[in-house]
Amino acid sequence: MMGPSGDMGYTWGHFEGHSKDANGNAITTSGRYITMWRREPDGKWKVVLDAGANEPAGAGDCCKLPGH
Repeated sequence: MMGPSGDMGYTWGHFEGHSKDANGNAITTSGRYITMWRREPDGKWKVVLDAGANEPAGAGDCCKLPGH
């Protein structure tokens, strides 16, 4: 999503990460994220905030917009 001035925006959604614990067992982590972006004077985009949270067990699809 982009702000009306065209110099701020954000991305958001779900993430899924895959790793292994100390015993080599597979671990899957999922959650939600939001990243805020700002357009710099040179036209490049810079991250100004990056946040996420793990999903509770059995969580549904939090990031669908109404009607989509």
